[in-house]
Amino acid sequence: MNSTTNIDLIWIGGHNCRVVGLPFVDRVHTWFDFDGVISDTDASKVAACRELTGRDISACLLDSTRLGEAGLTKAEYEQIQDMVYKNPDGPVLVPMLGAIEAIKLLIDEGKMPGILTARYGEPEVMKIIRFMEETGTELPIIGVGYEASKNGAKASVLEAVRAFNYFDDDVKMVNAILGMGKPSHDLYLFDPSGTQDVPEGAKSVHNWTEILEAILPQHEEER
Repeated sequence: MNSTTNIDLIWIGGHNCRVVGLPFVDRVHTWFDFDGVISDTDASKVAACRELTGRDISACLLDSTRLGEAGLTKAEYEQIQDMVYKNPDGPVLVPMLGAIEAIKLLIDEGKMPGILTARYGEPEVMKIIRFMEETGTELPIIGVGYEASKNGAKASVLEAVRAFNYFDDDVKMVNAILGMGKPSHDLYLFDPSGTQDVPEGAKSVHNWTEILEAILPQHEEER
């Protein structure tokens, strides 16, 4: 895959999406959410908070509903969010453990991965492009927007691109997909902590080794 710096606005599955790597979208076998599946966004939030405030605050407190516990103002929280999601000079996004090696293996095995994300604004998508450049990965990206994702946009897009699998760490997004009807693809909740209830109609995985086992059955046999 060559240059992925062009960001196109394309109508997919009834939604106006931001797309990177458009010529390669129809080659994608398995789609992944970005934040919390490929990128360790919690670690990036902790790093951004440290850079902004000089304090180490647990990722679970870096939430808009727990600012009092975290000792953060709303303005500080919004600045942390911008540093992680939009600001090109914010902290470098770091991959989830095993993600990059697994992505490269999937490519070698002919199971092209792609990113289907709630990120939509151009700065948000550019952060993903920067991440790919720094990790030596180039994947097609489809950005649908957070509000659209909550309303089932990912379900429509996944059907339109004829996905085989989709992995997301947000149970609300998984439920939104299921709420649009039984998907024709396999749907997985990525749950590293093992604490989320898996919705009926979805499966669960807890790490990238299990993701590989789900997509490449022979991977489990080789362990």
